[in-house]
Amino acid sequence: MWVEDPREGRSQSSADDQRKRLQQQKRARALERKVKEVLMDEEDRVPPLGAGSLENYLPSRPLKINVDLSHFHARQSQKRGNSSEALRLFRRCVDMDPYDGRGWLGLARLLFLRGEEEASRETFRNAVRYCRSNSHLLQAWGIMEEKAGNISRARRLLHSAIRADQKHAPSWVALGMLEYRRERNSLRAREYLTNATTVDPSNHFAWHNLGLLEWEIGDLEQARKCFQRGIAARPENSVTWHTWGTLEQSEMRFSKARFLYKQAHSVSEKNTHVLLSWAILEEKLGRGKEARSILFKALRTNPSDGALYQALGMIEARQSNWDEARKYFRRGTVSDPKHCPIWQAWGLMEFQLGRIDRARDLFQEGVWANPRSMMVITIWHAWATMEARAGNFKQARELLHYGRKMDPKSPHILVSLALLESQAGNDGTAQDYFEQACVVNPKNTVLWATYAKFERDRGREKEATTVQQRGIMACEVRELDKRLVLGAPQAGDFTGLGQWVSEEDLRPRRSGRGPDASALDAWNV
Repeated sequence: MWVEDPREGRSQSSADDQRKRLQQQKRARALERKVKEVLMDEEDRVPPLGAGSLENYLPSRPLKINVDLSHFHARQSQKRGNSSEALRLFRRCVDMDPYDGRGWLGLARLLFLRGEEEASRETFRNAVRYCRSNSHLLQAWGIMEEKAGNISRARRLLHSAIRADQKHAPSWVALGMLEYRRERNSLRAREYLTNATTVDPSNHFAWHNLGLLEWEIGDLEQARKCFQRGIAARPENSVTWHTWGTLEQSEMRFSKARFLYKQAHSVSEKNTHVLLSWAILEEKLGRGKEARSILFKALRTNPSDGALYQALGMIEARQSNWDEARKYFRRGTVSDPKHCPIWQAWGLMEFQLGRIDRARDLFQEGVWANPRSMMVITIWHAWATMEARAGNFKQARELLHYGRKMDPKSPHILVSLALLESQAGNDGTAQDYFEQACVVNPKNTVLWATYAKFERDRGREKEATTVQQRGIMACEVRELDKRLVLGAPQAGDFTGLGQWVSEEDLRPRRSGRGPDASALDAWNV
């Protein structure tokens, strides 16, 4: 019979003990490293105001998973429209770990969406006391201030975000779009957006916005290259496919545009913005039945999208089906009352039909529905146009100045003011407005032609010729269609779809005919 050697048992026991000791030492070293990391992390933080000694303010860190769960539930509550519960959960995130910027960010954004601007600002202010070098918070605060109209403060915050992290591409993008949207400084905007693509070549959003900028300033080939880079970085991003399609549509390359819309739809079937642009393309080509079918499909996906009802209403208006058009416009204003372009389109239709009082009511309702939106300028402009044609020049001037307060550099507003002043005999003031418009929109041939006509109508042929020559030099002998097609996303804003409608858009179209260059901009008042 086999008997175990006691020495072998002792040897085996000794080996097991040694392994256990090594495992314990390994766990101890790991725990020591973790403690050091936490302590070093706490040392880098700035205590909140009035915290006193370090021992008084160093909190015990909650488990990260608990903060993650609270943040997840807060976002879900916000998506469901339960803002009160979302606020409670975001505040809980902040209480659990004030050094985690996500809670502060969600809380500040939600407060701003609820119209509590000062509370949102105070939340951001408290957040940066705990997360002083958090570029995400600084960038979000800067965007909030831009939306509130505090451009200088917004610029300072975005520069602070970049100083905190030179490679934070979203801050570069936000700064670039601020310069373009608010200051009309395309050169500086291009510089900042190019920096964004340099620090993060895989950032599809940076490529997308740079492409939009290149398109706006007239370099279409460069815009196409940017869109291609954006799609290469993220092929499933339907927004870039869609925007590229709108570019090709504006250049009358309809087959290419249709292909790009189909690509966009294939990667995001629920993106109704794509279906909207696709439908408008088909309707322009005389395929009204296909256009309606696409729009109805989009409405099944999102029955509260005002831009879809606007498109249907305009299709019916072009067919002189006024009651049917009103039905769609009415549904759109009920489903999406903050969509300014639908109020403008409906009011403009009523104005065309001679129902001026009804048009006034619609314009006023549109302004009340979303007074802080940049798109409300379309309503001010259409309303002023109507009043000027009705002979109410004083009221027209007041309405245009309301629009100018929203966007002091809007070329539509500036040119309309110029024409209004010229009708009043104030030629010097009119010239000033024309010059301002030419500075902010130098590549628009319609603008230069309107300015030259103004000079020629006053017998100043030499000045008119000079204006024409300046326009040719500015446009580099290339006509640039400045108005985006219906459904095209505005630079940096992928939710505000719709069109600045001119009267020409409500008239019947000929099949296969592109936009009439003479009607691209509703200057005439």
